[in-house]
Amino acid sequence: MLIAGGANAQNMIAVQNNNTPSFYSSIDDAISQAINGDTLYLPGGSFNLTVSISKRLHFIGVGFHPDSTQATTFTYFTNTIYFVDGSDGSSIAGIYINGSIILGIDGTLTDVDNIKITRCNFQNLRGLILGCNFSNNLVDNFIVAENVVRGDILGFNGVLNVFSNNIIQGKIECIGQGNIYKNNIFLKQSSDLWGAPIAVNNGFIENNIFLTPYYTTGLLTECSAGWGLSNCTFRKNIFTGLLIYYGGCTNCLDFMNYEVDINSIFISLSSFLYNYTDNYHLQNPSIYFGTDGTQIGIYGGMFPWKDGSIPINPHYQSIIISPNTDTDGNLNINIKVSAQDR
Repeated sequence: MLIAGGANAQNMIAVQNNNTPSFYSSIDDAISQAINGDTLYLPGGSFNLTVSISKRLHFIGVGFHPDSTQATTFTYFTNTIYFVDGSDGSSIAGIYINGSIILGIDGTLTDVDNIKITRCNFQNLRGLILGCNFSNNLVDNFIVAENVVRGDILGFNGVLNVFSNNIIQGKIECIGQGNIYKNNIFLKQSSDLWGAPIAVNNGFIENNIFLTPYYTTGLLTECSAGWGLSNCTFRKNIFTGLLIYYGGCTNCLDFMNYEVDINSIFISLSSFLYNYTDNYHLQNPSIYFGTDGTQIGIYGGMFPWKDGSIPINPHYQSIIISPNTDTDGNLNINIKVSAQDR
């Protein structure tokens, strides 16, 4: 993904502590000087993050969608972001992350809770567990909503986590028990032994859209020995192909799922990779209602997808700077900003 030329200009990061802002040109410096509870407002541009997050911080970028960041360019992290012990209660929104979001560092899974990840575009969200060991809960009460996940969500233990209204190119597996998976779109096409789109235990799987085709081994089945599906509840999901979507799933329950031809789901779908120009609105939203009475997919549910993926802070719609001063030496600058209601 390319950064427009304007992103190379020096951009200041505002760190808000109560009503007192401080400004930094380096993301590492901003994080190091921030204290628990601070909000970091990141402008459009490229930022090389090399320190881990070990305190409660809130990151707000200007967004990642090209159509919504023409005035500023998008906020871009060049590498991976690590949340470690002490970062409980943090949040991140409106940022394109070239790498992943990882919980823990140097092979050690962190004990971190209550992190909110919204309206970001990133590779993977993962902990550092090898295998599915659910002996303890280390990652609880996460909200992961309205994101583009270019890879997978996997490898951490926890309960009461919500994964909602995301567009996921890869898979979800080994997350823990008692988590909620609602109103997501799973673009993944492979359903081989290691590639099923979801493999979780004791999960509530509702109002999602799965584009994985039918396979005789079961649409969502994964390998055995704790990596597969068990004790899950499937309600009001859209599937393509035959409704054999949890082959090998132990004690799973099935309520009112839909079988829909893949060409009849979205307004437009050009590929099984996320595409900014595709239209993920349902062709027939009045037909496919979810468990809460709103439509199935990313435009229904608890966190309806916001076109443009703009975060909650005021959004720069246009910035026009005159190339010359007037006869009085004044430089005309016209900036149009719109408030966001959510």
